Amino acid sequence: MKHSKLSIATIILSILFFPAAIVTGLIDLIKGSKEEKHVLTYVGLGITALLLVVGITNYKPNSTTSTQTVTNQDATQEVKQDPAPEEDTKTSEEVTTDKKDIPEPTVEKTDTHEVTQEVEQETLNATVSQEQALRSAKQYLGYTAFSHDGLIEQLKFEQFSDEDAAFAADNCGADWNEQALKSAKQYLDYTAFSYSGLIKQLEFDKFTEEQATYGADNCGADWKEQAAKAGKQYLDYSSFSHGSLVDQLEFDGFTNEEAEYGASQNGL
Repeated sequence: MKHSKLSIATIILSILFFPAAIVTGLIDLIKGSKEEKHVLTYVGLGITALLLVVGITNYKPNSTTSTQTVTNQDATQEVKQDPAPEEDTKTSEEVTTDKKDIPEPTVEKTDTHEVTQEVEQETLNATVSQEQALRSAKQYLGYTAFSHDGLIEQLKFEQFSDEDAAFAADNCGADWNEQALKSAKQYLDYTAFSYSGLIKQLEFDKFTEEQATYGADNCGADWKEQAAKAGKQYLDYSSFSHGSLVDQLEFDGFTNEEAEYGASQNGL
């Protein structure tokens, strides 16, 4: 900057001396001065030329400085703009933190049994009285065995209508073969039965012949031992001969072989 100002001043001075030297030279010519008197003119022109050369040589445009200044400004702007990604990074972190802070949805636990009951009620589309009959039917089946028709009779005895009792028996979910088997075992727990006698008893309880047969076939009874148990029960409250006991056992459905075994096991 200092060199530029100096060069400008030098050029201005040369411009001022140049006219003065010209004017001086013209005056000398007009007066017809001698050659010796032209020295002042020559000196003025020389000084003017020297100043002009120095000014032009030292003058340098400020384009480089301007370019550097602009470059520096651009660099400064770039430096100032560099931290922007940090703001983005912070924003991303904040968003991530916000996502972590969002609570996960909680699923309420429900009682499967209650849901099953509601689904069953909706599927069956039962009336209130039918639901009550169905509830009573399941309670009965929870502590003793029933046939389909026997359960209906029991519900009717409790003054449920024929329709409600039948609805309950149809929809209680009982396996009637298994109910016959359960009933057979219950009978055998407190008294003796022959194979055919047990089937008749189950049929009397309104099991079908097929269901009663299933119960007798699968109850696991030893029919000879059942004959011996039946013979003892008869002898406990009455007197029998060998033949009469055998006849009684055969009447109860035991085979002759089973009846003979029963009589002999009781000492007859």
